[in-house]
Amino acid sequence: MRIGIIGLPLSGKSTVFQILVPGCPLSTDPTRPRLGVTTVPDPRVDFCSGVFKPQKTTFATLEMVDFAGVRAGGVDRGFPPAVVAQMRNAEALMAVVRFFHQPGAEDPTPVKDVRLLMDELVFADLAVTEPRSERILADKKRAGRYDEKELSAVTKVTAVLSEGRPAFRADLTPEERATLKGYGLLTLKPFVVVANCDEDGFRDVDGPVSQALAELSRDYPDYEFMRLSARVEEEIGQLDEADRTAFLEDLGQKEAARDRIIRAAFRLLDLICFITVGEDEVRAWPIRRHTTAVKAAGRIHTDLEQGFIRAEVSSWDDFHRLNGSLNDLKKAGLLRLEGKEYKVADGDVINIRSGL
Repeated sequence: MRIGIIGLPLSGKSTVFQILVPGCPLSTDPTRPRLGVTTVPDPRVDFCSGVFKPQKTTFATLEMVDFAGVRAGGVDRGFPPAVVAQMRNAEALMAVVRFFHQPGAEDPTPVKDVRLLMDELVFADLAVTEPRSERILADKKRAGRYDEKELSAVTKVTAVLSEGRPAFRADLTPEERATLKGYGLLTLKPFVVVANCDEDGFRDVDGPVSQALAELSRDYPDYEFMRLSARVEEEIGQLDEADRTAFLEDLGQKEAARDRIIRAAFRLLDLICFITVGEDEVRAWPIRRHTTAVKAAGRIHTDLEQGFIRAEVSSWDDFHRLNGSLNDLKKAGLLRLEGKEYKVADGDVINIRSGL
């Protein structure tokens, strides 16, 4: 799963990327996207690893892409076409917005900045849907052959985009939304806005930062908003575990911003994890919510999907309560057999029985 990070110059998006993917080499070409892989923290995996003491422990991962910044003015304003094409391949977008004061720079205008970013995304989507709508209508007039669902979906989305509103505002049926999947529309993607503040802004309860976020939440109710201080997070990353915990407690936080952002990305993408255990490896497997057991088997290996017989499943609560003992789970009747259509639940511990 790929998360695209966007933002205006001086927003701190590349610093946020560095926090999410520590140790990723700096790019030598600012026009090219920077790709990194980050692990998803999961105490369930830590627990399983402690029980089985495997040779290898593998956490779920997410790909993060730091895209070139949008140009805010001039004849070349907006996202370069090559960047837009790359952004369409991301499953979700994360906009980093400056809420802090920068020496030598104008005062932050976060509400204006979010709207500017959204305008550019709307414009990029309209450049796709408008000509496509015209082509479908031309085919309908000339040959009478056209995809009725696609025409309906494209017409609805184009109308909304033409009003300067994001595509998610269109009243689309699930079938119409599925029809548009191949378009890679940027304003239909899950979206999170990260408010990059200084330390005072991070602690702000009812001041300018909170007021701006409240206004943006009203404007974009389908989007997720969260705040961090990239500068503070960099400092936290250099502390030892005890000092890091104390610093976070002083900020009123239980976990670092990196972990909060990754969890938010999981929520946005409607992802869950199932877990496989053994002495060779303990591993978390990210899948979409409502994925069936047979498709989950395919995440491990295509042979397991093709030869699927049954899935041995323990819920996480049962597994944890019995300290990860497979024998105790069997004795208690809590290690059940499920068929192909079983919907995997978050945290399920699964072993696939396959004929191949």
